[in-house]
Amino acid sequence: MASRFAHALLSGDSVALKEMLAADVGLWSDGGGKVLAARRPLLGRDEVSKFLFGLYRTAFSRVGPEGSLEMTEVNQEPAFVMRLGRQLDSVYVISIDGDVISGVRIIRNPDKLAYIEHQLAAPGRSQEPFTRQ
Repeated sequence: MASRFAHALLSGDSVALKEMLAADVGLWSDGGGKVLAARRPLLGRDEVSKFLFGLYRTAFSRVGPEGSLEMTEVNQEPAFVMRLGRQLDSVYVISIDGDVISGVRIIRNPDKLAYIEHQLAAPGRSQEPFTRQ
């Protein structure tokens, strides 16, 4: 499910993206007041899908050769990590409930990303490169 979600987001497939979201899905974003992020929690399939499709238009569609996406696990939940060059840009943690996505947490706060980067670099951690299809 996490891989399908990432594919839909990266390809801009708003229909597939919306179909994967629970009716009462929530999205929380943390920029720590230092980088752009949603200012308030978003609730509901329509609101969350509009926000995510906006991310596609403004961020993911512009991730070029210097950008990468890796599938991993954060707090025992599926996640994908977006890097621009070697810089960790954001982490998307996905909560899955059955066959739908019930929550998305986007971490962009540079202080938290520094901590996560340290954790991701720990020996034995696996990250799988993710490619667009």
